[in-house]
Amino acid sequence: MAQAGLHGIIGLATVQRFWPGRTPENDEVRAQFKYGLVLGNMIPDVDFFVLGPMYLIDSAKAMGMHRTFTHSLITLVAVTGALYLWYRRDPRKRAHWLGLGTGWLMHILVDIFIWFSGVEILWPLRYLGVPDTINLWAAVPVPGVVSSLLGAFDYFFFGLYYYYLIRTAARLGTNTGFLPTLKKVMWLQGALFVVYAGLSFALSPGLFNVAHYAVFILFMFPLALWVTRRMRDTIAAA
Repeated sequence: MAQAGLHGIIGLATVQRFWPGRTPENDEVRAQFKYGLVLGNMIPDVDFFVLGPMYLIDSAKAMGMHRTFTHSLITLVAVTGALYLWYRRDPRKRAHWLGLGTGWLMHILVDIFIWFSGVEILWPLRYLGVPDTINLWAAVPVPGVVSSLLGAFDYFFFGLYYYYLIRTAARLGTNTGFLPTLKKVMWLQGALFVVYAGLSFALSPGLFNVAHYAVFILFMFPLALWVTRRMRDTIAAA
């Protein structure tokens, strides 16, 4: 259960609360930072693009690798630090990567406290014998149906993320031509939530994961990333 939509909501709420509006002297720099922050809140879950195919071969290994290399502070600092330095002479791109790194860090911190699993925040130090995982839920047994229901909530939070984007765009008058399409996508997420909530009780956790992540990885998560890019004017003006 990635809950990328919830991470997107957190990013969108953050830019509205702490970086409201824009000023003429730094419109583009501020816009790049805010877009990067919202995108960064979602981007760590791209590890599913690797783990999805692996799940069909070794499901236990695939699930065990989630929240490792893309949820590591070492990876975060290495990637965003290198790109920030590379674009140090371009304030717009520098702001984008600083925002993305900030959102990425927020994603990691949220994952530590919820979703009933550990986060390897210092991956890959475990290969050197150094403890690298924080797991606040190690002593909490999680029934399979609960795990499946959390997977179903991926679609609920995608829909809620789109709802807040729609409301924000309507209020600001941004991306108005795209809103009818986004409303249809929002209602599709609601329908998928209902379907997968039912499947969470009808299918074994293994079969549910196959049915869920096939749709999540191939269609719905890429769609969420594309929508975020498509709505960047709304995010910048939020």
